[in-house]
Amino acid sequence: MTKKQRFLKINGIEDVQQGLFASKDHIAEMLRFIGGFENWSVLPEECRSEVVKYVDYKSRCKLGVCSRKDHETVKNAPIYVENVEIEESPIRGEHKVTVRVAFDRENFLNQYFTQIAVDPRSQHLSSNCHKKAAQFAEKWIKKGKFQLNQIVIQMTKFPFEASQLKTLPHCKYARFEIDDMDSLNWFIEKLPEQLGYLSISEFSRNQESFTVSSNILSKPQVTQASRLNIGGRAEFTNEQFLRLKAKELEFDSVNVTAQGINQYIKNWMNGKGVDGFKSLKLGVERSFDLDALMVGLEARYWDEEFEAEAPHLVRIFRRKTKGPCFQIQSRGVPYESLTLNLDEDGVRVIVTGFRGERDGEPCQDYIRQGYYF
Repeated sequence: MTKKQRFLKINGIEDVQQGLFASKDHIAEMLRFIGGFENWSVLPEECRSEVVKYVDYKSRCKLGVCSRKDHETVKNAPIYVENVEIEESPIRGEHKVTVRVAFDRENFLNQYFTQIAVDPRSQHLSSNCHKKAAQFAEKWIKKGKFQLNQIVIQMTKFPFEASQLKTLPHCKYARFEIDDMDSLNWFIEKLPEQLGYLSISEFSRNQESFTVSSNILSKPQVTQASRLNIGGRAEFTNEQFLRLKAKELEFDSVNVTAQGINQYIKNWMNGKGVDGFKSLKLGVERSFDLDALMVGLEARYWDEEFEAEAPHLVRIFRRKTKGPCFQIQSRGVPYESLTLNLDEDGVRVIVTGFRGERDGEPCQDYIRQGYYF
């Protein structure tokens, strides 16, 4: 392998995304290759830019103040942006928005935008600082070549009318705390259809009417998310609910019925549910007909015999709920089972049983620790 081949072991932004920044060995090899940093100023711009591409943000900042030429090199070199967060702070009499741009776990910058409110009694009026914050965030997303992996928006309303953002094709994790449904819809349409995690909730925390509409919930970014958390009411129909692909799912139900939940459990029981399913937490505003919920399910009630068989599992649940629990065995996967729990907060469906081993023989076992409601 030649010197050049060894130096080029890092190949582009994909490697930088995985944390493959230049190591000390790479840097030493690079110095030998370019003749040392004493020749840095005479290197062609293409070479300088290629070197800076693998330098972390703090080091870029230090390099950028060395000379005007270094400043231009740093300014124009591509950089991987891992995460962008925009957070509105509800301070009476003042608008404040914070933008946090993270390049990795250790390198990030915070930028603050403030403006005195025209009406001191108002906390969430749209203001110029909101637009400036959005523009600043979008500038960094663009500078990162739209390779953004995660986005977090915590605002009453995002000023999307003035936005130049077209798409976030590589984003896998998205969290929206937002009151305005048009802003939420606008953002979701910018995301890829396959998300690792999607969280939606209201920003103001006092909007009892906050409800995510069926129109938004029908979008593939929602239905195909691997983990889906909606901190509020969601207008899923039974049909939409049964099409969800989330392995971990939580929302407050408006329209899902006992029949819908029953079919969801039957699908899992018969091997037709979501592959790798872990948990469903469903808040409800009304009591369900237990007979309709349990029809056709091979459910074992948690009686004294079961409590003696799985004391750790029972202890975990009883710390949080006094409602009845049932164990339902999978027909397709031996020893796998889930727990169906009903209480005043809603319905929980959680995979808790798995294949264990005792004296070299397979046996039924259950989770013992580490699960939190």
